Amino acid sequence: MKKILLVIIACLQFVNIFAQIKYEKGYFVDTSGNTIECYLKNNSNIQNSTDPINYKLEQDSEVKTINYNLIKEISIYNTYKFVKQSVEIGREDPLHENAKDFAFKTESLFLRVIIEGKANLYSYKEKGVEIFFFSTDILAPQQLIFKSYRDENYKAKQENRTYRKQLFENLTCEGIDFYDTINLKYDENDLSGFFITYNTCENSQHVVYLKKHKVFYINIRPRINSNSLTLTEIGDRVNLDSYDFENKITFGIGLEAEIILPFLNNKLAISIEPTYRKYNSKIYTPRVGDFTGSFDLNYSSIEIPLSLRHYSYLNDNSKIFLNASMVLDFVSDASIEKKFDDILINKLDIEPALNFAFGAGYKFKDKYSAEIRLYSKRDIVNQLGGWTSSYNAASLILGYTLF
Repeated sequence: MKKILLVIIACLQFVNIFAQIKYEKGYFVDTSGNTIECYLKNNSNIQNSTDPINYKLEQDSEVKTINYNLIKEISIYNTYKFVKQSVEIGREDPLHENAKDFAFKTESLFLRVIIEGKANLYSYKEKGVEIFFFSTDILAPQQLIFKSYRDENYKAKQENRTYRKQLFENLTCEGIDFYDTINLKYDENDLSGFFITYNTCENSQHVVYLKKHKVFYINIRPRINSNSLTLTEIGDRVNLDSYDFENKITFGIGLEAEIILPFLNNKLAISIEPTYRKYNSKIYTPRVGDFTGSFDLNYSSIEIPLSLRHYSYLNDNSKIFLNASMVLDFVSDASIEKKFDDILINKLDIEPALNFAFGAGYKFKDKYSAEIRLYSKRDIVNQLGGWTSSYNAASLILGYTLF
């Protein structure tokens, strides 16, 4: 038990050291045109947040805030840059899925700068959909048009790829021809490559702000557990004894390290989550002569689920996930003791066991989460001493991302 507590305390101390909020060198330009050199908290979700912006004038100075609406440009050097632009934007609309063209409307949006030079490439992302814009030294930002639609017979799906024509007509250079645009995909990698090629062809100095997806998270995850156990005697007798320990609600805590994989648009993740769990229970058996029998269960362990997780985006702040886990269980001084009038008759040591778990959950702003997890049955005595068991568990897990 002491060893388990020491592991948990050590993990929490490690997290406390490294989970400090990091501010990085950058600047913002306010609506009055003032440029403020400062240190900013790295937040690449500026497009879809209306929260005040936190900044420091020096690393060791106090945190200041500025209203989201009072900023027209913000950047962390060599990491990201956003500029507020008034643009005409067209969005996919299920009510007009048969229309080849968008219905545009003018909005003031924060565009993420991807390439900055004589020709600039931007993106705007909402509800999991990324829309690209471009501008030049003589053209204001305009949307690069890509739209899926159905033909008049509501059969084959078609694609309006006007963005290829836009680029071919507006970004002309001796080193670029029609074939450089004809196969361009509507994604950041292909479009970035084209804009870099164009700016290089024009001998234009350019800055590349490649999107850096956060790929590593540390999450602290307290939980409420539902536990039950059935202990059954093994033998050839017709009436074998079977004992049910009560369903008991307990509490546990886990520390999860999660890595986002570079597949399926960053929707896959793997994680490892050392978790402390404890389940104690006592049941009484029918009297035998003058003796009262009992079974005392003392079960504490560190579980280590190894999980594969898949995310599905609802919008830019919300996503649901499913995960499947292989659970390794490491026990410490765990046992089931059979007694008569508190005199120890038999002791079954609880053995390390392997089982599986399946969970479904919701995550908000990559910060808060909730999950329901169901575990497969496992035999925790592993048929020792003439007994077998069936341990069942389910958990409601709350999560908070530390960093």
